[in-house]
Amino acid sequence: MKNAGQKPDGITFIGILCACTHMGLVEDGLAYFQSMVHDNSIVPQIEHYGCMLDLLARAGRLEQAMDFIRKMPVEPDGAIWAGLLGPVGFTRMLSWLKWLSKG
Repeated sequence: MKNAGQKPDGITFIGILCACTHMGLVEDGLAYFQSMVHDNSIVPQIEHYGCMLDLLARAGRLEQAMDFIRKMPVEPDGAIWAGLLGPVGFTRMLSWLKWLSKG
């Protein structure tokens, strides 16, 4: 797209972030999210945040995912929490939340 002089839109970035998630490219996904905001002036929507949380959760970066949720300018909905729970698994998430509440 860059070579053709085309500007990506929010939908394009959802595709990019999903691809990074499924390929395990966490650092690339984080870089693309930053590029979306800073280089392309796209305001992230709940779908973009959902993609990022899925990316982080699948990589086992639960603390980073929870930090991401805390910093989101939108209120997390059920889909966000379910998206975080899915890749991690209920038992692992429950034990992690218990550990987090003690700290």
